Amino acid sequence: MDNGIVISEIVNLLSGNGYKVKAEGNLSSSINGFSSLSNYKNGTITWVRNENYLIAANITENQQFSCIVTPNCLQSIPNAVCQLKTDDPKAVFFFILDHYWKEDTIETLSEKAFIEEGAKIGPGTSVGPFSHISSKAVIGKNCHIGSNVVIKGKVRIGDNCVIQSGAILGECGYQYIEEKGKLIPVPHYGGVTLGNNVLIGSCTCVCRGTIDDTIIGDYSKIDNLCHIAHNIVIGKRVRVIAGSTIMGSVHIGDDSWVATSMIRDQRKVGSRSVVGMGAVVVKDVRDNVTVAGIPAKEIIRNEKI
Repeated sequence: MDNGIVISEIVNLLSGNGYKVKAEGNLSSSINGFSSLSNYKNGTITWVRNENYLIAANITENQQFSCIVTPNCLQSIPNAVCQLKTDDPKAVFFFILDHYWKEDTIETLSEKAFIEEGAKIGPGTSVGPFSHISSKAVIGKNCHIGSNVVIKGKVRIGDNCVIQSGAILGECGYQYIEEKGKLIPVPHYGGVTLGNNVLIGSCTCVCRGTIDDTIIGDYSKIDNLCHIAHNIVIGKRVRVIAGSTIMGSVHIGDDSWVATSMIRDQRKVGSRSVVGMGAVVVKDVRDNVTVAGIPAKEIIRNEKI
């Protein structure tokens, strides 16, 4: 790659992988790296989400780009040597980066990790130092378990999952019975089940169920510093943003967003709905709506998420 990557090669790569791209400019030119829009470096490829991002980055008319990936709706950039127009510039840009510059990692089980006898770990899965894996854990293939992760009890993790450093899966939830003036903890006999391609962020806690498992569906992404209580069922492709607290026995439908908010126990959030930032949900949320406020109230009927 000392001589750079020719733009026509990139266009052919994208076409061969199903990306529809309209290339404008000099396809015989080349790039030798990548950079951000706001800190652009000559001879590299960058991307822009929309025209407002060009304005926010203080891009002048004299700024030259060796190659820039833009949405189809953005007009041609006069000083771009080559412009790649597409419906999804973010996906295209990071596909290019993954193909040419992704760092190779060796998947290993760290000698400093404590993996109990009986734990089942699939091929291609790595476990970082100082993590503790229960004997009852079942982890799929091509997963990445970070450092200082605790996986306790009956935890089942699908394929291609990422558990970031400091996360805890399988601890008991917060549930007590008052008896003769004492608070007696309710035993938890369930576990935690994660589908495929799930992300659990750093320092997030996912509690085990009391009887049935706490469940997180395929492709759902849980950000850092979240609390997922016992008996929760989260559907597919759900996004839970940093700092959210979801209390016991909540059900969240497919394709929903929970944006740094709190959901009371026993509540349901419908599919394709959004819980706005800072909201406190005390009532069920219907499908296809956005709720916000304290207490959360319906403010928008969603057409598309």
